[in-house]
Amino acid sequence: MKKTTKRINKVKADKAMEYIISNKEALKIINNAINNGVLLWLETGTWGNRSQLPKQLATEMFGNDEKAINAVHKLVDPNAINNVVQPMRQAYMEIRKRCLPWFSRGVYFIRKDHVQEIDDLLKSKWEETQEKLGELEKQWDSLQCSFKCQHPKLYNPLKYPSKEQLKAKFKLKWGWAYIAVPDGGNAKATIISKEMMEREQKKYIESIKDAAETGINQVRSSFLEIIQHMSEVLKDGKTFRESSIEKPIKFLEDFKNLNIWQDKPFEEFSKTALKMLSGVSSDILRSDDGYRAEISKITDGIVDEFKSLPTVKLERELIF
Repeated sequence: MKKTTKRINKVKADKAMEYIISNKEALKIINNAINNGVLLWLETGTWGNRSQLPKQLATEMFGNDEKAINAVHKLVDPNAINNVVQPMRQAYMEIRKRCLPWFSRGVYFIRKDHVQEIDDLLKSKWEETQEKLGELEKQWDSLQCSFKCQHPKLYNPLKYPSKEQLKAKFKLKWGWAYIAVPDGGNAKATIISKEMMEREQKKYIESIKDAAETGINQVRSSFLEIIQHMSEVLKDGKTFRESSIEKPIKFLEDFKNLNIWQDKPFEEFSKTALKMLSGVSSDILRSDDGYRAEISKITDGIVDEFKSLPTVKLERELIF
């Protein structure tokens, strides 16, 4: 059973309806996802660059305040560490934009036709990280000396890893796996009963439904952030950059690649919103206040209509 509305923009945000995907339809969507997608597992790591303040010094600074218990300090200039972390952070942000969350931490769903593109991106960012790690190794001794000179009371050589240990702290690892519903393997006949295996398969499907709803919400939140930014820029009188209109248009154009879970309300909305935004001129926005006010009103309407979209829910099956 599906519940939706013909004219979404008439639904008030505080009384948003639900768009229910039936269990039968959900199974079709999940099967399509399994056939057309793979899982990416991603693991990152960095050196923390911090140490707890000595108790005596923390007490001098904060007295008996609770802050004294948890007070920490940096061990070297944080800019030196951030320089290494930046490529990994960029890789993570790109994964967030192009992939959908799975129900396991650090695992993402991605369409098969985007695997090579993402793999090349991760390789590139890891190579960049390695280069910056080399720079950090060369600076490592001078960074420690600099901290020692500035904060002699805080300096403790035992808090610093060796260059080899430091290098091992930074990591960007990833791999690919096909999605498979558990079937018990070769030993299923002797270890797990047929009833238990059927229950485990259903539980796995329900977990995928969780991932689907999370993915839908993530995609929607990403668009809302972009379109609200455009709305705010138009109102604040700030210089309107080309990217402020390019980002929402590109997002709506690319939405079909992210809509693996069949968010029909957003799909219908995206077609209308794309027509309304296409053709908007950033040059005219910067020079014509009347045009800017008109586009601002249109953008506000898009934001209001988006907020009133019904929430997508996948029908659940009770498992005992």
